[in-house]
Amino acid sequence: MPPRSLPPPLPLLFLLLLSASTLASAGGNFTWSLCSPEPPFQAGVFNVTLTPPQPVAGQTAILAVSASTDAVPAVGASKDDFGFASASVSFHGLPIYSLSRPLCTVAAAATSASEDGGEGGDSSSCPFSGPYELSWEQDFPALTPAGRYRLRLRAREAQPGGKQLSPSPSSRRGGSYGAAGPEILCIDVAFNVVRPASS
Repeated sequence: MPPRSLPPPLPLLFLLLLSASTLASAGGNFTWSLCSPEPPFQAGVFNVTLTPPQPVAGQTAILAVSASTDAVPAVGASKDDFGFASASVSFHGLPIYSLSRPLCTVAAAATSASEDGGEGGDSSSCPFSGPYELSWEQDFPALTPAGRYRLRLRAREAQPGGKQLSPSPSSRRGGSYGAAGPEILCIDVAFNVVRPASS
């Protein structure tokens, strides 16, 4: 009896592609969770929304967080050196993008934020302690592949005495910041990016 020949590589490649396609479509709903069941920060997260729930390649999505922190801003902290927020995005577990922004440009105390229409970034209510609103805009270039993505959003106060450096306007990845202080927020978000509907 002649030895059995191995299957051609093409069916194997097809199975791999089918498996990747299944993974990309699995869990199509937007979900979020704390980075750890016992996070190292004193924070409560009340609500997280993503608009739209399935971001579209070539468009911008907004991640909105309602939370509260027990951390007290350092004495003398201003909106320019209060802290920073950062987002890192991965596709099927591969890191592809990261960006940092000054915290007061994306977050504000919840009381003032609700009076101003629910948007973060009101410099008059930052630095803050207690309830706050954070609004993170994330761009998805037109060439963004469709599939399952994860975004980790973190917010930290600056270390007392550690002055922050402003991000370079020409850098999409933001700039370098001073020593990191207390972490007041860390959430993991999972979502699907879809291609634009054909016209």
